[in-house]
Amino acid sequence: MGSEIDIRRSGPADVPGLRACLDGVARERRFLSMLEAPSVADVGEFAGSPDVAQVVAVDAGTIVGWADVRRLRPPGFTHRGQLGMGIAASHRGRGIGSRLLAAVIALCPSLGVTRLELTVFGSNAAARRLYERHGFVVEGELPGARVLDGASDDVLLMVRWIART
Repeated sequence: MGSEIDIRRSGPADVPGLRACLDGVARERRFLSMLEAPSVADVGEFAGSPDVAQVVAVDAGTIVGWADVRRLRPPGFTHRGQLGMGIAASHRGRGIGSRLLAAVIALCPSLGVTRLELTVFGSNAAARRLYERHGFVVEGELPGARVLDGASDDVLLMVRWIART
């Protein structure tokens, strides 16, 4: 069922749709640290940065998911990248996350990223399983790091080495 979904690099024309998808996931208040998406201009600035590699999932012209890696800039840290991703609620459970993750991992060498990091809420078991299937391991845990809407959640740091230097 996921074969009709196109996974490709994002471009400037994707920014409004990307922002809409990001906003939908953020407003669920469960998966992302933000509760609403930044402005279209800010999303465009992020996506257009030379330190970012980003892919999108497109279904019949609508962006339904994204994955990106942002390379860290300080000297001595440029081998590290931070992963961000999300899938619209209407398209979860179709293998899109796995396809996005594989595509963005393949772009890490183009950024010089050899250590890929992410944070995930402890309550997000589906995402944790996805990341583990793609070679990520838990490197640290911040118990009760997020308290939102009266609920506490742990934050896990997960890491995957693309190549050790």
